[in-house]
Amino acid sequence: MATNTQDRKNSKPVQPGPSRKPPTLLMKVMNPLMGRMLRRAKPGKIGEGLLLLSFTGRKSGKLYTTPVAYNTQPDGTIHVYTHRPWWKNMEGGAPVSIWLRGQQRQAQADATSDPGEVVAAVRAYGERNGAANIGRVGIVVDPNRPLDDAHLREATSGLHLIRIKL
Repeated sequence: MATNTQDRKNSKPVQPGPSRKPPTLLMKVMNPLMGRMLRRAKPGKIGEGLLLLSFTGRKSGKLYTTPVAYNTQPDGTIHVYTHRPWWKNMEGGAPVSIWLRGQQRQAQADATSDPGEVVAAVRAYGERNGAANIGRVGIVVDPNRPLDDAHLREATSGLHLIRIKL
């Protein structure tokens, strides 16, 4: 990921900052398309690093399904990060269903908004996979800065961690 990108409107460099949530309209159009693709046995390059997460709303009882970027931890736990409020449905633990590499699996998810836990998880991911790859899970970091606490707290501001155990 480049350090600076050009803002087309003003032609000024834009510095990486905290992760941004995608526009709602984009999500409403893309999520159904990604869902169909991720249910296939071979989702292809576009689906690499993505899974389909289904969970029940605690208040509504409605089933929600959304594609999310993920990473697998050395112990097999799957980590997902989000700015969206749906993470609250998994706070304290909840059963979920995932489509991963074309296979549906039942799992247990737990979510946290604790900044210390989020920073620790992102730091561990960066140490295993390199700071340049943190963007693969939707987190924007400045590749010219070290992955210290201040930088990671800034980059993960408002981010929530969902841990999924198969």
